[in-house]
Amino acid sequence: MNRTHTDPNNDIITTKDRIAIIIIKDGIPTTTSLAIASGTSTQHETVLNLISTHKTDLETFGMVAFGTLSFEIYGGTQKTEFAYLNERQSTIILTYIKNTTISREFKIRLNKAFYKMAGAQRSHPNLDMIQSMIDKSVNQAITVGLGKLIARMVAKLGCCHG
Repeated sequence: MNRTHTDPNNDIITTKDRIAIIIIKDGIPTTTSLAIASGTSTQHETVLNLISTHKTDLETFGMVAFGTLSFEIYGGTQKTEFAYLNERQSTIILTYIKNTTISREFKIRLNKAFYKMAGAQRSHPNLDMIQSMIDKSVNQAITVGLGKLIARMVAKLGCCHG
């Protein structure tokens, strides 16, 4: 069962699989469909379907951006698509996800993380530059971690998309 948790200072919020739930993309705090799926214990495909079904609603608050994650599984390279969502977009999608105890806890943590990030951006104008440097230095490690997570999900489901 995927549960979200924070570090002792509540500064870094991750899922059980160590997926950061807030990242800076093009200077804007965002989350990903992967983080939402992991944090709410919802299938990633379900989250992507919600995004696709409600894309018009989401794009009221900006374009929905997509990325592709490549990962190794069973000796081959697989790819999965994921979505980047800003705070308002993620709030909408989260309202469409069933309110289990796990999902409610994640919704609260995500809301707090966005609020904290907004405060950090106001008080640290160079935060975007620092985040960019961090992103570059850990990008490979994150990709490997996400690849392992997806590989486990694919193995559990016995199927693969992409």
